[in-house]
Formats: sequence, C-alpha cells, structure tokens
Amino acid sequence: MNFIKVINKRIKIFRRYIESNKIFKYKAPRWMLWLFILNFTIFSIGNLFAFTISFGKSEKINDLQQIDLVQKNDKYLRIAEKFAPILYQEIEGDGFSDLITNFNYDGDWRGDNNWENLDKFKNSLKPYVYYSVLETETHYFINYSIFHPRDWKGGIISKTLLKFVKLLIAYLDPTQIVKMSQMSHENDLEGMIVVIRKGVEPVTTDSVEYIDIFSHNLFNLFRSENNIFFSEYKTFKLEGSHPVIYIDAKGHGLNVWLNNDDNKRYVVYKIRNTDKNEEKINVNLDINPQIQQILDYNLLNIFDEFWVRAVKNDEQIYGSFDAFNDFSIEAKVGNQKVKILKNFGKVGAAFKGDDGVSNAAMAPWAWREISYSRIYGFDLLNRGKTGEWFFNPAKVLKKRYSLGEDFSEVYLFNPYFGVIGEGELR
Repeated sequence: MNFIKVINKRIKIFRRYIESNKIFKYKAPRWMLWLFILNFTIFSIGNLFAFTISFGKSEKINDLQQIDLVQKNDKYLRIAEKFAPILYQEIEGDGFSDLITNFNYDGDWRGDNNWENLDKFKNSLKPYVYYSVLETETHYFINYSIFHPRDWKGGIISKTLLKFVKLLIAYLDPTQIVKMSQMSHENDLEGMIVVIRKGVEPVTTDSVEYIDIFSHNLFNLFRSENNIFFSEYKTFKLEGSHPVIYIDAKGHGLNVWLNNDDNKRYVVYKIRNTDKNEEKINVNLDINPQIQQILDYNLLNIFDEFWVRAVKNDEQIYGSFDAFNDFSIEAKVGNQKVKILKNFGKVGAAFKGDDGVSNAAMAPWAWREISYSRIYGFDLLNRGKTGEWFFNPAKVLKKRYSLGEDFSEVYLFNPYFGVIGEGELR
C-alpha cells in the first residue's frame, strides 16, 4: 500500500507539471497517467531484456579490415543502373523540400543540420538515389533508397512543443504510429527492394519479378504484370526495364505509379545515361502541372556511403545505435554451399536529426514495420528480426510471400557477409 501511495504522489506531481506547463495545458485524467507509468515500465523491462540478450555478442566481425569489401564491382553498378526506378516526385509549396538528393548535399556528414541547410543549398541540389545489390543463384536483389533532407508532413512545428508531445506519445502509444505518421522530422529515407529473376540460357534477359516497398513503416509487395500466380498483390508498371514509382509530397511515402492526379505538380527522375555527356537541366519549380520536368539522377552505394560509417559508429551522421547480431546466410563458395554467421555488433541505426522528431529517419538495415515489437521486443507480426529484410532479403521475401522452391536463398554476392562475388569469400 505504501508503494501505491508513493506512485499516486508521483502522479500528482507529474499531473501538476503538465497542467502548469505554459506550452501544453491539458487536464490529464488519472487513468492516462497510470497508462503512462505502465507503458514506461514495460518499455524499460523490454529494453533491459533486449540489452541482456545482445550483451556479450557485440563482436565486430565487420571491422575495418572488412570495410575494404565495398561494392566496387562494375557488374553490380551496371545491374543497378539497368533496373533503376523512374520516380514521379510530387511537389508542394516551393517544391525544394520534396527534391531528392544525397545525405551530404551540404558538403558535410552532419545529420543535424540538413533541415536548416536546405534553404542555403536548395538551388544547387543534385539528385541521387542510394543502392545496394545482392545476388543469389536465381535472383538479384537491389535496394534503392531515396533521401530527402526534410520530412515536412507535420509542417514546421515548434521544437519545444514537439519534443514534449513526442515524450508523451512515445509512451502512451507504444507502436509510435501516431508519432511517426503525423510529425515532421529532419532527414527522410524510404525505399524498396527490386527483385530481378536472372536470365537462364538460352533466354538471357533478366526480368523484374517483384518490388517490396518500404513506406511509412510498412512493407508492401507488388508483382509484375506477367506474374499471374500472385493475383492478391497489385501490379507495377515498367518503362523498358525500369519500374515506375510514385513519391508523395511532404512525407515522401512510396507507391507504384498509378497515373495519379494530373493536377498535381511532379518532377520526374530518371537514371542518368552514363554513355552520354548530357548537360544537367536546371531545376525550375515554377512550372505548369501539365509540364513534367525530367531530371537525371546518379547512383550512390549504400555500403560505401552509409554502412561504412555505421560500422565505425560515426556520431556525425548517426544519432542512435543498435546491436545487430545472430544473422546467418547460406552462400556458395567455389562449388560448396556454406553457412555464414554474423554478429555485426552495435552499429548506426537512425540518422542524427534534431528538427521535429529527433533521430526519426532509420538506415535501411533498421527498417521495420511498426508494431508492439518495436518497444516490447516481441515479433507479433512474424516479420522476422530487424535487419534481415536488408541483409538477407531472399530468406525474408521467400518466407513472407511464399515465393516457391525456384527462389534460391543461396548467395553468390553479399558483401555484408564477406561474399564478394564469383563464390569468393573473405
């Protein structure tokens, strides 16, 4: 009983603080404060449990020696260029907050000045898309990640107010769906995995089979129009070998292109033709909605740009770090299949940002569907552990979507596990 009295006293103090706060005047009912305490307690226990599991497994197998395993093989860059998506980027307002670019567009790798510096560099933004290619016996898996300096769907909200609201919502809503869907934040990275079936002799044409899009903390699978076996999934359009993707304004969620409202304003991005020295088209956002402005983008390697810095725990670019342990893949080395185990240890997981919700943009290996598992440490949606979608997409996609026995999980190229191509292992 004494314990209950102490808790009640603390609740009264907390409630008086809320009700006297000049920014957030709200008569908090007792049940809401009890819910706050309950969620905070479970959150703390869940974090302690997760820490206990990962403690002692932080060996840096991916150390500085393996950093040399960057994807410098031109073969995989050519593949990424061949299937690079065409992006219909919707724009609103002055449009510059919706233009795609690279993380260090402002000349530095600081994550917590990207929101502010956009106003200084908005007239000189260069378009980029990040990529990472993995190869199995039957497929290529290409992660295309798209960066914006701002997610401004919540508008430019007072930092002080937003941080207070964030504190309350983070515990009252353990899924954090409200927080992430309604509030703006510095840095924004969303993307997809394009799944290409490798051509088989004598038919040597590789073909796009599936696209798994990660948008607003949800995964959605789409199938090619030629795939008649998975009719429950929507289809995507292709222009040649390039999937056509829509990006919404402000929040920058991705979807397949469905010939959206013609009254909206778009910038269309296409992969730059490396065989031609074409002059860049200057960005002109004062355009009629019916006139589509087409810009060329270049590709940047996720391994080189993001992963190397994550492994080094670079605190300029990353604002939070998580342990990624107990991963395994099957790989073909020479003529033998081997199982490779990995403990990556603690690496950068969320980009550093202090405008809006802090550290809200996740690196692609930290993408996960928001559920109670995010806080409580349980896999209620049976989506697998965080990171597998990025490190081992063959396993995750085959299991999640029941893709058949002709969908190999044996890797020929996966630099995150030291499989560097042609069955060679380092």
